[in-house]
Formats: sequence, C-alpha cells, structure tokens
Amino acid sequence: MSKKKAKALLSIIIALIVVLCVMTFAKFEIPGIKNGVYNYNSILGALELDADLEESAAYTLKLKDDISSEDEEVEVESILKVLESRIIGLGYDNYAISTLKNSTTDNYDIRIELPNKQSTASDITAIIAYGEMEVTDADGNVILTGNGAIKNVKVESYEAYDQMNNKVLAYACIVEFTEEAFEEIKAVLPTTVNIKVGETSLFSQELNVEDFLQRTISISNYGTDKSAAERAALQLKTGGIPYEYEIEKGEVISPLMGENAGLISLLILAGLVLIAIILFAVKYKGFALSSLISVLAFMLIELIILVLIPALKISFASILGFIVATIFVLSGLFTQAQKTLAEFDSGKTFKAALKSAYKKGGLLFVDVSVILAILSLAVFFIANGAIRSFAITFGVGTVVALFVVAVFSKWIIKLFYHSVSKKEAFFKLNREDAE
Repeated sequence: MSKKKAKALLSIIIALIVVLCVMTFAKFEIPGIKNGVYNYNSILGALELDADLEESAAYTLKLKDDISSEDEEVEVESILKVLESRIIGLGYDNYAISTLKNSTTDNYDIRIELPNKQSTASDITAIIAYGEMEVTDADGNVILTGNGAIKNVKVESYEAYDQMNNKVLAYACIVEFTEEAFEEIKAVLPTTVNIKVGETSLFSQELNVEDFLQRTISISNYGTDKSAAERAALQLKTGGIPYEYEIEKGEVISPLMGENAGLISLLILAGLVLIAIILFAVKYKGFALSSLISVLAFMLIELIILVLIPALKISFASILGFIVATIFVLSGLFTQAQKTLAEFDSGKTFKAALKSAYKKGGLLFVDVSVILAILSLAVFFIANGAIRSFAITFGVGTVVALFVVAVFSKWIIKLFYHSVSKKEAFFKLNREDAE
C-alpha cells in the first residue's frame, strides 16, 4: 500500500470517528429537513434510561373496600403477583412493589415505583384496573365473562394517514376468542358487541357473522399511541384485580444513582481509557495511538448497536457491563502490541511480526470472546434485573471486541506503518531494519 493511500484512509477513519464522537453527545438542528428543521438528539439521547439512572414515579395505592382479616395475607400476596405480572407485561424491567400496613384501616397499602415516562400515569391506571372482562350485546345482555373466553391478544401495527395526509404507523389490538366463546358470540349476531373491563369500555361495534368468521376482533381506535394499545391488550389478557384500589398519592423520585450518574460513569470511563492510553504510550509509543482509535471505534460501535436493540433500557448494571467490556478490549490491544514487539525482537520483520502476533494471539482472543459471548447469552436467558442488563452490554461488547481487536486494530496498525516515515521511532522498535 502506498504512503499516500494509507494516509487518506487513516484520515477518513479518524474523521468518521470524530463525527461519531460529536454525534454521541451533541444535540443540534439540521435545516432543510422535515419541513425546515430536524432535531438531532445524539446517540446517548436515543438510549432509554432505567429507573436507577432516571427519575421514577411512585404511587401509593389504598383499598376502597376492606379485605377481611382471615383472607388478608393471602389476598394481598396474590394481588402483588398479579400487579407484578402486569408491570412486566407493559415492558417495565426495573420496578419496585412493597406493602405497608395502614394503621387507620388495618389493611395493606401498596407502593409501586416505575420509571417516570410519558405513559407511566396511564400505565398505572391499567395496572390497577378493577373488575371482570364482559362481552355484552346491544341491549346490555351479558354474552360471556372472564378472560378464559380470550385465546390471545396481540398488538399489531398498520399504515394509516394523519390529518396532514402523512403516512404514519397506527396500532390495533387483535383479540382472538376461544372456539366456545366464538360460538356464543356468533349465536347472537348481528348486534353491537361491547367489551369492557370493570367500568372501562374497550370496544363497541356492530358485528355481522361474516365479520367474525376468523374468531377475531380488531380494536383500532388507538391511532399512533402504541402504549394505549398495549394497555388495552393487557386488560383484555388479565381482566381486573378482584379488589378496587385508588391512587392515594403519586410522587416523582430522583434517580437512585443520582441525577447525572450515567454521564458521570461514562466520563470516568473516558478518563480511565485516557490514563490507560497514556501509560500505553510510555511503553509502546505508536501502538497507543492505534489502540486509542480502536477503543474509540469499539465504544461507538457498541453504543450504536445498543440504540438499535428494541426496548433496551440502560441501567447502572448496563454501564458496568460496558466498562468491563472496554477493559477487555484494552487488555486485548495491550497483549497484541506486546506480542508484536516480542515477535519483532526475535528477528522478524515488522510485517511478519504483526502477522504472527495476530495469528497466535488472535486465536486465543477469539476463543475467549466466543466463550464470554456464550456465557452472556446464557445469563441473559436465565437471569433477571441488573444481572441481565449487565449480560446484554457485556455480551454485545465481547462480540464487538472480537472484531475490533482481531481485525480492526491490525488494519489500523498497518495504516500507521505505511503512513509514517520514521517507523522504528514511531513504534519504538529496537532495530533499524523494520522492513
């Protein structure tokens, strides 16, 4: 490769990394896009934070009706299980449920803490919904009750048009009834079919037998509000809890790890990487520069992959997994530089030393990376909460590290080798015959 071509490629890579670094943190506007202005919300801004890094909403629930003393403990435990299943069903991974004995009523109040997002207030209403699911006809006669009549409920997207005639994604609940429920509803058609859970009406539409031959009803009055469709699906699947609770108070709680814990953690990581690179430079000189480019590439690639993972929430455990994966990359880069110099000291040319070092060390790094990735995948399927969050970012990190350490870093070293004039001084080689 010619010196001119190597410098050009190296310049393009460095420029791309600088642009991505800016995009990681910066928020800015691009004129001329989307009716004049497009707001760019940074790579980090696209990541959804979990409750330990973002403020949460806490709700205290109080019974409207008393629970009898003999059933109190059993019923409260069963209600907690139902509430937990609903919270998980709405996609909340980080939450807390606790009970507190009310000295006035001698009943248990329930406290629920959830990440404070736009849909949380509406979600909590669906989570504590009271009453049975009922299907009635036009005259209010009950056709069937209970969630056992429903075989499956799923939320599906479809293309629609807004008031400005722009194409948008809208959402509907597709309700599939059991064979027995299908026969009961079909027997009273044609009529207006109403579906409600407790006092909440979810569906009202006139149906003919021909409309119901697939045993499904499409509830499509949620527009582009996916969260509303998911809440309705949850209520149709689970019905209402047997006791009616009301929200006594709601409050916003600061993040458990502090207001800027995520950003502070990343800045600490950046500081550690910088210290490692400086120490690296003292011993291995030019290898430190190629390693800095490689580790920055690793961090940016992993962040972009994390943004692309649907419904991923970043917790402190996720950041810890990212940090450990970065340390894993740094150790791999350090080892490869050490092995390259050892091969060169044995009498090989620099190119032969680099090839040999990456062949020997690369195989070991591949084995370790694959083992760690498989372990992370196993932990993802068997663990919950913080451990699972750690497994996601660390597992993705090991896969990205495999590419960066075994392939990308070698390519960058070669580009530097062809770009610089004083190769021996740049790479701190102890012989003048690097060629």
